[in-house]
Amino acid sequence: MKIAQFVVKMRHPVLRRVSSLNIVGAFDIFALEREYQLQIIEAKNKHVSKGKWYQDVHYYMVINVQKDTLDYSHDISFLVEVLDRNRCIDFHLYGSAGAAGKAIFAVEDDYMISGLLVSGNHCVSVVTSENSDNCRSVFRSVKGLCSQENQLFRKTSMREMILKHEYVHGLFALCQQWIIGHLTEHFLPEDLFEEIVEQIAGQMDEEENESPALDELRSIHRIARNAVEDFEISILLYRTAFYNLVVDNEIDFFNYKVHLTQKQIIRCLEYFIELCRNHQKLKIKMVSGRLIPNMDYETRYCILLNDTISHIRLDGDYNNMYIISRNDMRDAFVKTFYEFWENRSDSLITDREIIIANVEQVINGIKGNS
Repeated sequence: MKIAQFVVKMRHPVLRRVSSLNIVGAFDIFALEREYQLQIIEAKNKHVSKGKWYQDVHYYMVINVQKDTLDYSHDISFLVEVLDRNRCIDFHLYGSAGAAGKAIFAVEDDYMISGLLVSGNHCVSVVTSENSDNCRSVFRSVKGLCSQENQLFRKTSMREMILKHEYVHGLFALCQQWIIGHLTEHFLPEDLFEEIVEQIAGQMDEEENESPALDELRSIHRIARNAVEDFEISILLYRTAFYNLVVDNEIDFFNYKVHLTQKQIIRCLEYFIELCRNHQKLKIKMVSGRLIPNMDYETRYCILLNDTISHIRLDGDYNNMYIISRNDMRDAFVKTFYEFWENRSDSLITDREIIIANVEQVINGIKGNS
């Protein structure tokens, strides 16, 4: 059976029952041809609406990740895309050699399809079943691969990272490499930070049990600002992050979407220019195009790497923060970062004055429209 046909059979009518589903998948995903990789992860999402949160749809995906065969620039970016495309459900991603040569998809008690990969676009020995005993057996077999040591990314929240001091530990860590796809609280001057804190105080009071204290945020911001201004941090920052800030009028503020006025946006951008001009330890390259040719992923996520606590911040309302939980995976992300940093000259602006000129152009555009 061709993989395209396998994907069609994964789209079983039982998936329309989005009120409650337990799903597992085991795929040798990087053995597949590129065109089928996204089809595999999209097959399950065909029946869910974007922007909603399906907390009772649980999906455990196991993939074969072999460090020595990874295409770092493509495959690591693909893994982040897998997380991003599954934000609307309770999704968990694991890495295990037990997924080598396999294509298995099972809905507990309802449906299963399994096959053995013989090439990047073909599988054999394909079996499908709607027998509850068969489905349950396959489900449990794959679920057995989902151990803590196999977990590639651990779901977290901003509140959890702050309470466990993981956010601050990450700021104090060595070897900082950041990919910034949307602007965050890291790039705010003190006075604008304080305005935003006051702006969201009412909202955070309503969610008191879920939110860190405002004074704690102030303390964290002082540490973050010192880190950005004084530490050696290498940042790949997408030029589109500035354009999106102007279009959306919002910033990711400790995982809150906060709307800014045009004057506040200008102050934010002016502070970024100040960082470029006055803080030479901060190494910044601006991404002006696609880091990976022929890859249509919308890069609005942030990846903050270091040697202590590395995490991913997706651009969405649900299920949007992950800690990179395995050292080999963290090392793979760092290699990907430097693959982009050193070998993507056609897509990067490295001259600080040109970076500043790009930001000034955005500021002038705001002033011209006001």
